Amino acid sequence: MKLSVTAFMLFFLKGNSTMFTSGHKGSCLNVPPDQPRILRGKEHIEAVLDESLTLSCLVCSLRDDSIAVAWEKEGLPVIESQDLRSYRRNREEFVLRVQRMKEIYLGNYTCVLLVDRKQELDRQRFHVSLQPAPPTWEPEPDRVHRHAQLLRWSADSNFNIINYILDFRLKPASGLGEDWLSIVVPFQNGSQVYNLRGLNEGTEYEARVRSRTRLGVSPFSSIFTFSTFTEFREEPTRFSMSREDTTGQLSLFRSCAAVQAVTQVLQLLAILQFII
Repeated sequence: MKLSVTAFMLFFLKGNSTMFTSGHKGSCLNVPPDQPRILRGKEHIEAVLDESLTLSCLVCSLRDDSIAVAWEKEGLPVIESQDLRSYRRNREEFVLRVQRMKEIYLGNYTCVLLVDRKQELDRQRFHVSLQPAPPTWEPEPDRVHRHAQLLRWSADSNFNIINYILDFRLKPASGLGEDWLSIVVPFQNGSQVYNLRGLNEGTEYEARVRSRTRLGVSPFSSIFTFSTFTEFREEPTRFSMSREDTTGQLSLFRSCAAVQAVTQVLQLLAILQFII
């Protein structure tokens, strides 16, 4: 029997149009033939009220009739009805379909992969919400400019994206760190690009972003970490604010490289003073 290379896909059916979000097929190459697994895909699924929604779970496995899938909602077995039903489309594809999306069908769903209908092998969770999916960062080099960083991301939604909320802060060396600073970024067609200015030289930062539609704001993206350029430090400076400091005084944590640089400057000043 030949190992089947398939994809985990989540898609919405909107009239005659279909939108697919698929996983990476190459991931199946690392799955042993005797250990079927669900190929991971996006977890956040944007739904549209009064339209159909189909969750499709495809499995990397041998074509084995002993493989089955159980669907759960909020940790409990899905109770099927006329508007909500599950079925096996083929030997490897397992489907949960909402005929007409209502608010009662929003929430957390899980596709549970079973063998012999009792032994659990794998599970994949996805969150069905009216909110858009979180944006995805696109690669962009850092340590290019002293006081700026180019940020690039992409986002999808069933509705028009109004704008983005970009948060950034100094990356903390320890603890919770400082509060995030927010900037509203206008929507652009295609990839979103924003040049974040006014940064400190040789400093490490964190950024995250959300998209906004008329139905609400998406969850946060993953955190993107970047550093600004400097000629004098091998490692960027990190700062953090102690939230237990009732005096409001900042606790400053510098990297070892920065401390060594300051020490060398002080030693040089001492030598110059002695010579003079």
